[in-house]
Amino acid sequence: MINKIKIRKILFVIYLVLIIFVTGCSEENKPIDAKSNNPVYYRVTLNLNDNEDDPTILHQTILEGYLAKMPSLPQIPYHEFIGFFEGETLWDFENNTINRDVYLVAKWKNNIKDYQLVIDAIDEIDVSDYDNIKTVRQKYDNLNANDKLLVTNYEKLVQAEINYTMSIYENSNTLVEYEKLIDLFESLNSDVLKELDINLQKIYNKLFELTYSDKVANVNSDQQNVIKAVANAFLYKGVYNQYDQTRRVNEASPYEASCYDTLYMDCSAYAYNVYTYVFGSQHNLKMSTGLTETYASGHQSNPDVLYYIKTSDYKTEASQKALLKEIYNNLQVGDCINYRHGQSSGSSGHVVMYIGNDTIIHSTGSYMKTSSYSNNPELFAEVQSSREKVDGSVYTFSAKEMFEDTTSSRYLFKKTSSDTVWTFAIIRPIAKSSSMTVSKEALSNYLLSDVDIFETSSVGARRNVLQNQEVTFTLNFVNHSDKEIKNIPIYKQIGEGYYEFVSTNENGIYIKNQGVYHSIDLKGNETKQINYTVRVKKDAVGIIYEGQTTIHNIDLPMMSNTVSKNMNEEFFIDNCKDLIMNETFSSSTDFIIACYRDSGYDLKQSFDFSNKTLAFIEGTKYRVADLYNGTKVKRLLQSSLEVGDILVTYNQITGAYTNYLYVSEELLVKIENGNYVMTKSADEVQEVLDKFFAYSKWAVIRPTMRTN
Repeated sequence: MINKIKIRKILFVIYLVLIIFVTGCSEENKPIDAKSNNPVYYRVTLNLNDNEDDPTILHQTILEGYLAKMPSLPQIPYHEFIGFFEGETLWDFENNTINRDVYLVAKWKNNIKDYQLVIDAIDEIDVSDYDNIKTVRQKYDNLNANDKLLVTNYEKLVQAEINYTMSIYENSNTLVEYEKLIDLFESLNSDVLKELDINLQKIYNKLFELTYSDKVANVNSDQQNVIKAVANAFLYKGVYNQYDQTRRVNEASPYEASCYDTLYMDCSAYAYNVYTYVFGSQHNLKMSTGLTETYASGHQSNPDVLYYIKTSDYKTEASQKALLKEIYNNLQVGDCINYRHGQSSGSSGHVVMYIGNDTIIHSTGSYMKTSSYSNNPELFAEVQSSREKVDGSVYTFSAKEMFEDTTSSRYLFKKTSSDTVWTFAIIRPIAKSSSMTVSKEALSNYLLSDVDIFETSSVGARRNVLQNQEVTFTLNFVNHSDKEIKNIPIYKQIGEGYYEFVSTNENGIYIKNQGVYHSIDLKGNETKQINYTVRVKKDAVGIIYEGQTTIHNIDLPMMSNTVSKNMNEEFFIDNCKDLIMNETFSSSTDFIIACYRDSGYDLKQSFDFSNKTLAFIEGTKYRVADLYNGTKVKRLLQSSLEVGDILVTYNQITGAYTNYLYVSEELLVKIENGNYVMTKSADEVQEVLDKFFAYSKWAVIRPTMRTN
């Protein structure tokens, strides 16, 4: 039995040898000139799928001078066979004879459509592997617009990204985890971001608060430094703060002071604004020094009234100095010093604030009485002290001037023939209650201590723009300290009804119909600008708004502009000057109509002149007084006017209306008793505009505004 098995094995081996010999030396593989003497065999190796990781290999043993045989090929989905190659050379099975060992590789052409590969990749996506998700997203993003439309399962990719992001979001608690979450957000496609049920602004704010979690946690126990931060936020606005008791603004934000809007504060308004910004209505500080005097004298036992002093009670210089030394040594950040003074009584008052390091901060400047212009607005003039013109009304000085320097005009026991301090009080508003809490806006100023923030525009505020015109809004950060601040959150809305987003110079996330989200770092003493370029929509008309800009919890005032019709300003100006040189008019209205008529506009079709100038005041669709907050503005700036603007004032006492035509930056014109009354310089124009505050009503009419 064993011998039969051996015999069968021997016969099988002989059979295989014969098969190989016949396959390698068949006549169909034998070339015409093949040699058959002294046979030599070579191996032909065929790599059928060109896959280095998992190759499919066949071997052929070929007699020298014979042809290798084309093997049967595998079916590779979405691929077309090109040929076998030796290196880079295509192998010719009909003519290339074998005279050496040969390694041939099959080459295949991928003939699948790109979008089909993406469809397949999405179907096989691993929702737990973000690297895989990113790879599939990249493949989709690389498709052309037409192929993207053919990816029928795209929503599955979006959902995978949403699910992965939500899983990270729901499990993020630490600073490191939130930093990774922000990185993830910034890598996501806008289609995904729009579908995420997450408030991105809150996420960026959370990252910022985690970065400074110790300060956030201690904000209510560190109220003095919060007060100092807000006090300095006003200080950094410089010349855009001005002093005025009549136009003063209570409950103002520091950011209302800008190159487009002057913020007016007297001393009481400044102190009141700081505390109201920090604590809302939780404090007892009053809106005037007189009211604060009354409060302090009548509530001396209250914890926030530290001292109420009648100077006449301290007869000797020694007792005065001892008292002031005691007060000075006990001053804390945020303490307010309120005093009444005058020649014979405390008819005037002033209040200042201590912010530490022997430093007093306050608002002071030129004083303008309402009575000086109430009956005649023409008497009104913008008055500024020399310091206000350079530094604004908010500035600092040494506390020793009040408490030690007996020669100082600020000394609290000052007594001269022209001025005497009669009473003073030291108020510590934060001592009112231990439950006083800091506002969210003040928290932002605390975290951003010593950083000034303001916004500018490439076209200015309230100016004309054209449809399809590009406008750049610039957000400016100035760090006045040497400390770096990290992860500052910014949310810039785009006025979607008015503008289309174009670009920004800082990395961020843009989501259509929402805006741009950033998180930026600011080095010590660094100045940084972030530009947002937008395009006025082709169908925008009337008054348009930029959209809200928010830094953490700080909302900056929104800028507005008007959409203009095309107007040749030089042509309009020349026409106006020609009329001034060659014609006379009985009224400003007739002159204005003529200027527009000669420039191709018929105002009679736009305005109801049946009531003459009354039409300007009481309504047309071209009235733009709401550009200036609806009623009287604090100050009408020439930088907010356009060539051709019509300015109208109304004096309630006399019942008189007056029309002006703004022709150019140097020329403002009205007709008075049949005569031209004209300015000759930009300064004169601004002087006239400053008087508008004193009128009962005024408006700016902009006939060049596009309303359809």
